[in-house]
This record gives sequence, C-alpha cells and structure tokens, in this order.
Amino acid sequence: MATERSRGSLKSQQMGVISRKLITLLLSTSLLVGCTSTTEFDEASSAIQESQGIQAEASPEVDEDGTSPSAAGGSAETPTQTLEMLAEEYPEAWAVELTEIALLLAESSSPTSYPMDLASSPNTELEYSLVVEQRVGNAAKLWGPFFDSDIPMAISVIHPSDKDWFLQRWEELGKDNSGEYWWGKSVGMGGGGGVGWNDTDQIPHMWLMFSDRFKPVNINADFFVHEATHFFQVLAFGDSLGGQVGSCWIGEGSAEFVGLASKYTGKFGSLEEDLTLSLKEYSRFRDSRAEGTLRRYEEKGISVADGLRYDILVMQRSDADCADLTGAMLGYYLGMFVAEKFVIDFGLEALADFFTRLRDQPIPKAFEQATGQGYEAWVLRDVVPYLEDEFIAIP
Repeated sequence: MATERSRGSLKSQQMGVISRKLITLLLSTSLLVGCTSTTEFDEASSAIQESQGIQAEASPEVDEDGTSPSAAGGSAETPTQTLEMLAEEYPEAWAVELTEIALLLAESSSPTSYPMDLASSPNTELEYSLVVEQRVGNAAKLWGPFFDSDIPMAISVIHPSDKDWFLQRWEELGKDNSGEYWWGKSVGMGGGGGVGWNDTDQIPHMWLMFSDRFKPVNINADFFVHEATHFFQVLAFGDSLGGQVGSCWIGEGSAEFVGLASKYTGKFGSLEEDLTLSLKEYSRFRDSRAEGTLRRYEEKGISVADGLRYDILVMQRSDADCADLTGAMLGYYLGMFVAEKFVIDFGLEALADFFTRLRDQPIPKAFEQATGQGYEAWVLRDVVPYLEDEFIAIP
C-alpha cells in the first residue's frame, strides 16, 4: 500500500510539472489571442489562382451543426483563462506533445517548407484544389524541415469522372500497376485519398478524390496531416518495412497521432477553441481505442502486458489484425499509443530521423541510431508499463 501511495504521489508531481509546462507553452506562443490559425485563400498567394487568373472566395468552416463552440456556448472566459483551464484539465504528457504539434501547424506566418507538384483533373472544382493546396501545404510545414530531398510532394486532386486523367498522371509519376486498384477503391468509398506504400525508387504520390458528397472544405485538418505524414514516410523508407517483425505500429500509428493532434486546426479561427476541441477529441479516441484493445486481449485470454509485447515487438504491418481486415486495426489503434509514447520520450524530430534510418536499417537498429536507446528495452521498460497504466486508468 505504501508503494502505491508513493507511486501516486510521484505521478501527481509529474502531472503538476507537465501542467505547468503546457500552461507556459500555451501562454508564451505568439499565436494566442484572436488570430486565425490557417491562411485563408484570399490572403495567400496561390499558384493555382495565379495560373488561372482567378480569385477564389474563402469558404467558412463550421461544425456539423453549423456553429462553432463559441457561437453555441458564449463562454465569458478570456483566451488566456480558457487555456489555463485547458492545461489543468489535460495535464498529461500526451497533451503537451499534441499542443506543440498543433502550434507548429497553426503558425500561418511561416511559408510552406516543402515543394509541391499539385495537379488537378479537368472536372475538379477550383475551390477543392485551393483547399488541398493550402491544407497539405500547411501539413508539409510540420515534416518538411526534417527532410532534405529534391523530390516534390506529388499531389493529384481528382474528380470521380476523370479516371483516364488519373491513370495517365499515375503513369507519368512512374508508379506501379496498382492505379486501377486505388481508383476503384476511392470511387467505391465515394471519395477519399491515400499515399501508396511503394518501392523506394518510386515517386511518393498523394491522391485525393472529392465530389459533392465529399468536399474538402468540410474535412478536418487531421485528414490532410495524416496523408502528408504518409508521404514523408514513403519518401523516407518506401516499402522497406514490408515483412519486418514488429512493423505494425509505425506507419498508421504515427500518422494517427500526428494527424489527430491537428484535428481542428483552423476550424474556428481561434487557437484556444481549436485546441480545446482537438484535445477533447483525442482524449475520447484514447479511451475508445484502449477499450477496444483491452477487449481484444480479454477475448484471447491473454494478459495486457503479454498482448502489448507481442503486438508491438512481433506483429507485422501485413498481419490481418494490424491492417483493416479483422476490425482490430492495431496499426491505427495501438499504433497511435506507441507513437504517442515515442514523441513524449524523444520528440517529433527523432521520429522523423527514425523514419529516415528505416530505409537502410532494421527497426531496432534504426531506433537505436535515432534515439540512443535499445528498442526492445524501451518497449519493455517504458512503453508496456506506460500503456498498462493508461489502459487501466480508463473510467
């Protein structure tokens, strides 16, 4: 019992330190009061607008019910008070890291730090292309500084009726013969996008299909950041993870964590509102995904620790429970938690370094070179106990 009290006291002290760090981070940023967190189209120099001589109107973004939190509630707190309350409500280490990522993405004054090769199919609406250019360009600011490459971010914005154009673009970029497959999948879903896991000598290619029922202006920022993360992953290590033991969490887990950190970036135009929603949503995702993972271990009759050790250190990206084949979706669900712990312990730059080293090194060696620690030792000593505590703490 004394040991439990000591652990609880230590955890309380740690949470206090983290809370103060988050408050300092939030209140010291120049983005705080009343500024928009993303650049509107009429304020930005757009290559698409310049080439077509058209000035597009900004489309206001609202919540699903057509309102923002401030419009619905009318809180009397100042932005500073709101953020102080937010830091007290979310004192955990993951909240600090998500906040830092959100601030990087919200910094609209810095230019896109990575070149883009954006092309739109003939029937794509101009507004859709402008949204993609701005949103993906913003996402590229997060990862671009960590990658030194002369390969531009190839982006195709496509309309469901422009199949021939898409397949020609696919071929021009030197892709494999999977264009037909990805076209059919995107059309079947009514829209969407992706970045294929291709051989390392192929140009990474992000394709985004939009229509009247799937409009980019209605999509939250995490969609674009998630897919931009995949672009830089493919740029860094291509398909070198294929078949590697313990590769399940790396691809989708990293994209989920970083993407969800930015879910409502630029949604309502004030950092405190956007960040409040993003943290609440991520907290909800953590609870539901932890519950699903715990339920899976219970159904298999294995302990949480044994399940975590296997799923992190052994499960491959191609396994059915990792991919979206059985409903377990561990690449997304558990992977998000592992990526969360990685960024907490080592930071976003180390994660990018890890990606780059994966091109020529197996996972344990790439991890050791990027972090200075042993991979298996980190998982067993730090990740598994961390996730056990987090999962057990679910209300």
